[in-house]
Amino acid sequence: PAEEVSATLVQRIYTFLMERWRADDSSGSREDRGQFAQRPMIRVEHPTAKWVLRDDAIWANRSDVFGDDFAYLELNYPARLHDFFVDQLSVKADADDELYARAWLKQQEEEDPDPKKVEALLERVFPVMRTRDANPILWTWWSDFQDHAMIWTQQDRFQEPSEVFIPDDGVLKKIM
Repeated sequence: PAEEVSATLVQRIYTFLMERWRADDSSGSREDRGQFAQRPMIRVEHPTAKWVLRDDAIWANRSDVFGDDFAYLELNYPARLHDFFVDQLSVKADADDELYARAWLKQQEEEDPDPKKVEALLERVFPVMRTRDANPILWTWWSDFQDHAMIWTQQDRFQEPSEVFIPDDGVLKKIM
């Protein structure tokens, strides 16, 4: 169990691996790094002590958008280990556009969503969606988002885009 393992010891192990792998880029060290994707080998302390897979972690703290869907490593580790997690283990440095789109879709699936929570989330997600890469055709997830995304209305509920009047918001019209 993660709570029985010293956070300091784990940090020392990660520091050792960072230095060793920096000096050794052999196929053996690449194989070792791959273990972090296959087994929960990243220990996090916040919000509770647990072991997570590489894909269940993000370096940047985006808990205001994603809640406890991910482990946020910057809350758990010093900045000097950023390169170890991001460059050597391929943990995402920050949430990408697809994760923000998933957060939007997940929120609309909730039964009786809290309007304040929805609006706070969409205030963070929408600007990211507005500034997305200029070539969404390359994204395999984009068409799924467009097919399923709904609009949050003044009636505090999500509705299909075809049922909502979107006044003069070219960006929102383009997304939907």
